[in-house]
Amino acid sequence: MKKLNSIMVGIKYSGQVDDRLIESISYDSRKIKNNSLFIAINGFETNGHKYIDKAIKAGAVAVLVDTNFNKKYSIPILKVKNTRKAMSRVAANFFNNCSLNIKITGVTGTNGKTTTIQLINHILKTNKYSTSALGTLGFEGPGGVFNTGFTTPESLELQHIFQTLHYGGATHLNMEISSHALSLNRVDDVDVDLAVFTNLTEEHLDFHKTMDNYFKSKLKLFQNLSSDKIAIINNDDKYSKKIIDKTKATIFTYGFSSDSDIFPTNIEMSLFDSKFLINYKNRTLKVKTNLIGDYNILNILASILVCKNLGLTLDQIINS
Repeated sequence: MKKLNSIMVGIKYSGQVDDRLIESISYDSRKIKNNSLFIAINGFETNGHKYIDKAIKAGAVAVLVDTNFNKKYSIPILKVKNTRKAMSRVAANFFNNCSLNIKITGVTGTNGKTTTIQLINHILKTNKYSTSALGTLGFEGPGGVFNTGFTTPESLELQHIFQTLHYGGATHLNMEISSHALSLNRVDDVDVDLAVFTNLTEEHLDFHKTMDNYFKSKLKLFQNLSSDKIAIINNDDKYSKKIIDKTKATIFTYGFSSDSDIFPTNIEMSLFDSKFLINYKNRTLKVKTNLIGDYNILNILASILVCKNLGLTLDQIINS
């Protein structure tokens, strides 16, 4: 429960706010309860602005819009430039900005996101970290795994997840960050500590239209990193240099090329397992895994760099 004026901190809007209490927030009029804030979003299938009256009737006591209205209402109608973008900050304010209290690793790229976050999560768990995973397979919360319906949930659900994890004692979260989520402002107010770029191949062009747009959505994650954050980049991908040139973060690279910070040699692969040496800062360690394929070697290298930057030794990581 939060006061309306505290929920709107950091957002440019027109309209009158007061200290009325908001008990819940929703962008779906069917889920509105008493004392709710309704956020009207122009979605892919319908426009939420059509359901303002329905939301008020269901108990909404304030509404966020990005369209002009002639109709007068007895409750605050707050106009912003983009309700989806504003929802990210609203959600962070309402759920106490708990991403600041968790070490978040965000993995983005066309392929490898799910495997990489699961690898990282496994390594951290076996080394007694209080950690969780969020992505295509769902949200691994304190009560089990839950399907969220998205690779990266909407900002409201996302910020609620951070609060649930923080209050439940989790210290780390490894999450997939999709290009859709980046384009639709779902992660604008997420404090990502380590960002991983796996690769970029032709996909999702029904949404992004061009590869340039697709790349720019991924780049947004790395442009938003401050100098005290970490960027882990697939050195073999043709887009890697463009990301490296545009981020302020400390950069670590991985790949098959020997000019990467970590790279494999002596690769032996069968139908059942892979064996190879990892080379990192003049150290060479042997890895054996049931995962097969060059792409999984890359996923393993990325996960090693993440866990090394989260405080584990190479020996701990390899044993896991």
